[in-house]
Amino acid sequence: MEGASIVSHAAEIRGMDSADEESELPSAVKNLIRHLEGKVEPIDWLMCNALSGEEFRDFFPERESLSTIIGWRSQVRLLVLETIGNCNMLRDLDFFLICGGDISRLTASEWEIVLKGFRFSTVLESILIRDLKWSSDAEVESLCLQIGKILNTSSVQSLSIEHCRLSTRCFLNLASGLRGNSDSQLQSLNLDDAWEESSAAKHVADMINSASRLEVLYLLHLDAMEEETVGILSQALIQSSSLKLLCLDKVDWGVALLLNALAGDDGNRSIERLSLGNMDGLGGCLRELLTSNPSLKEVELYRLQMSPEEWHQLGEFIRDKVRATTTTVRCYLDQNDRDDWKSIETFACAASSDVKDPSVELVLEPLSDQEFMLSLNLLGRVLRGEINSLKSFHIWARHPRTSGTNQDRPESMLPMNGKSGETSVLKRLSLNVESKGLWKDLLWCLRGNTSLTHLDLSDNEGATLDEEAFKDLMGLLQVNLTLQEIDVSDTSWETDGKGAQIQEALKQNQKRASTSEKPN
Repeated sequence: MEGASIVSHAAEIRGMDSADEESELPSAVKNLIRHLEGKVEPIDWLMCNALSGEEFRDFFPERESLSTIIGWRSQVRLLVLETIGNCNMLRDLDFFLICGGDISRLTASEWEIVLKGFRFSTVLESILIRDLKWSSDAEVESLCLQIGKILNTSSVQSLSIEHCRLSTRCFLNLASGLRGNSDSQLQSLNLDDAWEESSAAKHVADMINSASRLEVLYLLHLDAMEEETVGILSQALIQSSSLKLLCLDKVDWGVALLLNALAGDDGNRSIERLSLGNMDGLGGCLRELLTSNPSLKEVELYRLQMSPEEWHQLGEFIRDKVRATTTTVRCYLDQNDRDDWKSIETFACAASSDVKDPSVELVLEPLSDQEFMLSLNLLGRVLRGEINSLKSFHIWARHPRTSGTNQDRPESMLPMNGKSGETSVLKRLSLNVESKGLWKDLLWCLRGNTSLTHLDLSDNEGATLDEEAFKDLMGLLQVNLTLQEIDVSDTSWETDGKGAQIQEALKQNQKRASTSEKPN
């Protein structure tokens, strides 16, 4: 049927312009029709079918060449747009793929045609507005009005505006689609460098108020905002009873927003997770939030500008706080910034407690060999039980160059200093193992460890995870019954059968552990 349909399209175009020698449909157009036409199950947009691609260049050129689209090429162009517009089975709507980043490549009436199938779609999941340019405000404001209609009548769950500074009126038009729509399915709103004027935030507040199912809100790389506007946005957050996750990154007004919307007796109590990055002055704000807001369960911190003393105070606060909140700290370590490393070690030590369960997750991304070795030194202290604040530790080094074997090096990378590791409280470890020496040191540390249950070796490249390393690991599993999960996805072990053998060994260990726990 699809082939017959394509033939009929070609015949129709030939009938319209029988004098045109280029009457055969190009293969790119045929492929697009096959992909979209007559579908009854949800499908994804194909990247290769971006209308700005080379294969569609004759029909969708740069805006300066639109006047050359006449005759047969005009008919094929209309056929492509109608094919997209007649398909209501697409899960995602990415405007960049349609126009190549330039709204002006399509006229207002052509946008009407191509968006027709999305207006009442029951399978549409996401709308992405990214990296767009336009020739007039009226042009983009008209498009945003159409997007607002899609928000009003479709099943879309996620709206992202990224690196695309829209006017206040654009946000007014977007908000109009959600206003008064109690059936809105919108669950995620991502605004990344998204507005031209901060007054647009007033309409963002309107969107938050109208989206009764909104669970995730990202506010990233947004310019300075007046105090009154911060107050309006804060009030919208306070009134939202569905929000679960709030992410702030590079927003100068972030501290004011957090204190207004989440702190105190009247703050939002539905938000359970915070992700905060690239912000100043958060030390006192974090302590206030963690003290006054009982709903917060997880706080992620990354690239924060805080002094070692502020990190120390935060660590002590987490250690002494009655109500546990999981705190994830992500650090991108640069050898030129010694304060970063000092801050992390100070924080981890200050948060340690001999009586409370650990609540800190630490993610380190060292950029040099020196920082990688410092990260391993910290891991050694954790595995020896000297630091008891971490329940999860992830060390992801882009290009660690440590090498050699135990015999090649004068001392271990992870020395246990005579300790067995029985006092360690670490539950999860993820590590790049780029040398056999480090691999053997790690397994030696884990022989007496009774806390680590999850070991993540995924994405480990190179020749480290070879046959010898596999035998070493299986030997460890003969004496360590605590490990419950070892992730070897995206490694050679995942595909050569060794991963299955590891899982079977873990399964047998669980049986051995349960048997040994039974009373005689």
